[in-house]
Amino acid sequence: MIDLNIISHKVEFVIYIDHFKYLYIKDYNIKRGIINCLDGFFCKEKDSEFAIETKMTNKIFSDGKLINVNDFDYFKITENFDIKNELKLGTKTLFSRYLELKLEKIEYTENFQTLEYLLEDLNNILKERIVEDISVLNLRINIELEKKQLLKLITLNIMKEELISNFLDISYYEIIELQLEMLLAITKEVSKKTIIAIDTPYIKESWLQFIKLFPKNVYILLFPNALQYAQPKDVFILKDNIQIDLFDDNSLYELCMNENTNYTIEEYRNFLMQQLI
Repeated sequence: MIDLNIISHKVEFVIYIDHFKYLYIKDYNIKRGIINCLDGFFCKEKDSEFAIETKMTNKIFSDGKLINVNDFDYFKITENFDIKNELKLGTKTLFSRYLELKLEKIEYTENFQTLEYLLEDLNNILKERIVEDISVLNLRINIELEKKQLLKLITLNIMKEELISNFLDISYYEIIELQLEMLLAITKEVSKKTIIAIDTPYIKESWLQFIKLFPKNVYILLFPNALQYAQPKDVFILKDNIQIDLFDDNSLYELCMNENTNYTIEEYRNFLMQQLI
């Protein structure tokens, strides 16, 4: 479990994450601000002059210390996933990150070594042809095969019913599940702590079951508009004048003291959840 103290332009709060946490935030502007805070902080976006002057800088602490972004990987799953750009395999795309992982240790495979032999033959042929033309200097030709070069040779297309498709043919569900599948594959191979923000209006039950497959060093923040499948201890509430992580017994006790009814901590936790649902 980790704690995150998130300080955005709009609000400051602390959440406790065992594996995943629902952030139920009623005010859309505040929700956007928190997601932007995560994006900017982990992408090392510098605070503007305005933010510094007005003391509205974005920061994220854990265990009382400012997080070192180099200690974490950060990803965001969203319905606005730019698959058209992703298929170009730019350096910062999720597809390129995934394919780089799939190319790990490929140099030890028999097919890769065969390619190296073939390139060596091509190298010798090219050398002989150059010698026929140039004698004043000895030009050394060397063709090498590296994993990074392989990525540049890849052309990626999406196929549906054996036909090439594009982003217009992909459903909302498919675009979310594609990101989940790639990130599960990536995080299974990486020991680094990882934070994933899932910025979708709602969470399908099947997605939640899939999320539970992620390794324990992956901490997932969900920003849905409803909480049908959430367990109380996995929920943070920011609504009207209530700001509370339902995992935090101390905060629940303080809030419960303002009620006219006598509740146990567990009863009050469930009561607040029922009010939301």
